[in-house]
Amino acid sequence: MMVYKYALTGNETDAEKAAIEEIYRSTLKVGDIIYYSYSGNNHGMLYLGNGNLMHCTGSVYNTSTSNYYEIQEASIRYQLLDTLFTPGNSRYFFQTDNPRTKIYIIRPLNNWSGEIPEQTINRVQNLEGVVAEKVSSHTLGQTVNPGDLITYTFKIFNANSHKVTLRVTDSVPEGTTLVVDGALSVERSLSWDIEIEPGEERLITYTVKVSEQAESGFAIVGSGDSLVGGVPVGMTPIFVGRTLTADEQAEIVAAAQASVGGSATGVSLANKIYEDVFGVETVLGTSISALRAGLFLENGTLKEIAESGHFANLIAPTLYGGKLVDNSTRFLGERTRMLWERNLIVGDILFLQGSSSSGYVYMYIGNGILFDLQRLSNRQCFERLEDALGWKEF
Repeated sequence: MMVYKYALTGNETDAEKAAIEEIYRSTLKVGDIIYYSYSGNNHGMLYLGNGNLMHCTGSVYNTSTSNYYEIQEASIRYQLLDTLFTPGNSRYFFQTDNPRTKIYIIRPLNNWSGEIPEQTINRVQNLEGVVAEKVSSHTLGQTVNPGDLITYTFKIFNANSHKVTLRVTDSVPEGTTLVVDGALSVERSLSWDIEIEPGEERLITYTVKVSEQAESGFAIVGSGDSLVGGVPVGMTPIFVGRTLTADEQAEIVAAAQASVGGSATGVSLANKIYEDVFGVETVLGTSISALRAGLFLENGTLKEIAESGHFANLIAPTLYGGKLVDNSTRFLGERTRMLWERNLIVGDILFLQGSSSSGYVYMYIGNGILFDLQRLSNRQCFERLEDALGWKEF
């Protein structure tokens, strides 16, 4: 796996540095891992070709402060290969103030033995320089009603400098029927042969209708036939259940704004908003501590979403069903699930654990706005979403 290794002395001459750089650059191939050691530490970056690197830092999340926010964040960023050979750059291979001891080039599949899986061959042969994903009109956690329409979209981007030809295939999910030009179709298998120009993004879209007989809780699962260039493209299932209408969402926003100046706060205010809109009492329980007790199981530093009870499997408990979370364990400061604004629906409740007996509650009311149920004020979603998303727990 190690196709290049050099032990640095810190005394290399300019000629030796130039020779090392020439050999290093000529050895690199797309997919190689650039790896170096220094002061007992190690550092790795991925080579993307054309002199570009992808650098990833996995930081420790410090939630021990009184405000319960992370003081470090993991980051993924791009940088140039040239920075490794530029004096004064923090990644400079030949620096002497923080000397590098060894530099490597690792090629993970170089010593592969045995049969290479077919989908791996397809990925290498067909998807080199191609990025593909499958998305739906319903974001994570949003449910659908019987008879609703779901639109699926393949997003395929060609980052190559040459044209790419691909076949895209899919199957209509069980529990749904394909819709073509406004009419239902019996067709179940779908395929498209496409050519994508360099730098072009191609969108392939189709729509299905959920069965009128679908029962609440039924999972509409993307098939194993969702392939781009022979490579599987998966996505999160969509569940049948109670979904808020646009009018109901508008009512929630109006009820939230009308509550400013009132006496209720926290969980009781969220319950009041739900009751004003739907006539349903005590949706979230009676207190923040009760909400917390219903959401989490706790064992030392290990936090888990409760698997049973009123808030089972919910990351943002709401009237219509909330967010289903799989493997939602948070251990030793590392978070395993990321929640984005695009996953939020108006009316979502977001909970931050402040201590064993306190916490903060927000309601998402759309357009990037979080309604602070403690202070009766608005906050922008992209002020890191730090307080609202409760990374202390998730």
